[in-house]
Amino acid sequence: MNRKAETAKLALSMCIFGTIGLFRRWIPYSSGLIACARGVIGALFLICVLAVKRRRIDWKIVRKYMLPLIISGVCLGTNWLLLFEAYNHTSVSVATVCYYMAPLIATVAAVFLFKEKLTAKKSVCILVACLGLILVSGVLQDGFSGLTGILLGLGAAVLYASVVLLNRYMDGIGSYDRTIMQLAVSSVAIGIYTALTDDFSQYTFSWLPAVLLLLVGVLHTGVAYTLYFGSMNALPTQTVSIFSYIDPVLSILLSAVILKESLTPLAVIGMVMVLGGTVISEVSFGKKNDPGSKESL
Repeated sequence: MNRKAETAKLALSMCIFGTIGLFRRWIPYSSGLIACARGVIGALFLICVLAVKRRRIDWKIVRKYMLPLIISGVCLGTNWLLLFEAYNHTSVSVATVCYYMAPLIATVAAVFLFKEKLTAKKSVCILVACLGLILVSGVLQDGFSGLTGILLGLGAAVLYASVVLLNRYMDGIGSYDRTIMQLAVSSVAIGIYTALTDDFSQYTFSWLPAVLLLLVGVLHTGVAYTLYFGSMNALPTQTVSIFSYIDPVLSILLSAVILKESLTPLAVIGMVMVLGGTVISEVSFGKKNDPGSKESL
């Protein structure tokens, strides 16, 4: 195993994920249409990857896990829909930080679902992250006005935490097979929603939005997931956990530099609290970690 190469693949996948907020701002289509296209293009890309690897979907295993695959696929698609809408109602950086509450939400839910013990360290980290989220939301300065984007980001986080928890019930299915099915289900579910709610007559074809939409499907879904899955099982869990935070940090930096989004000092402190609390919660210091999988956001 070439450790440096696998680490580089992981880092690159996280850098790609970190730019999706910018692309959403530049694509003048509804969140439903973007989410549906992402699912369709991403699933087709991963199917092509399997074909290149001379592998086939294990339909016997897929049928065994069909119900959780359908539920998690709907959650995945709806999570994208809420996240893309969050980008429309608040800054990319704030929406991203809210979305990155998902690991802590999954940690709390696991206490009730899997009877996992909530350690003192995790409890403190959750409290710190929640306090940080209050600072990020701006309620201390502006009251409860303009919270739509915050709530949409948190809704997306809850749904993605649901996907993470459902995936724990499906450890017998391969990561590619699982992701392809979840992307396919998400595209069908969001496709139905979009067909019922979108006014397609408002759209006019333009090459730039079409290319950007294609990139979201191919680059941010197909390529990024291929790099991620190709590296995560070859690296220690702690490495995967730490590198996953390239995504929100890069997203925040790009939103400030490219989109010129301003942040109050309290919001910056809150972001550090949320991301810091989540990182410390997931990383075991001084312990050797075996290679494992951590769900990508």
